[in-house]
Amino acid sequence: MLKISLLKVDGHSMHPAITSGVFVLVWRWQIAEHRQRLRVDDIVAVEHAHYGKIIKRICQVRLDSSGQVIALRLRGDNELASVSEARMGWVGADSVIGKVVYVVKAKP
Repeated sequence: MLKISLLKVDGHSMHPAITSGVFVLVWRWQIAEHRQRLRVDDIVAVEHAHYGKIIKRICQVRLDSSGQVIALRLRGDNELASVSEARMGWVGADSVIGKVVYVVKAKP
């Protein structure tokens, strides 16, 4: 299954990599039971239980015994405008909407 979403960024937590008001292309695919590879430094969109839809950078990955990603620690690039990774806690891999693969830059 291939799923592509276009999300509008609202906030400054990922500045300067992603600025408020731009759109990001988010891609999630699944083949049978194998999830896409999620790695430290990837930027992902997740549906957080407390904060709703957020876009953050992966700073830590937790794997199960078979090597599948089961949970992520996330952070914003702009620490002054972002919820801390400690407050977000571990986010289950099933909460991932997708990986940000493209930022649609606004024209000046």
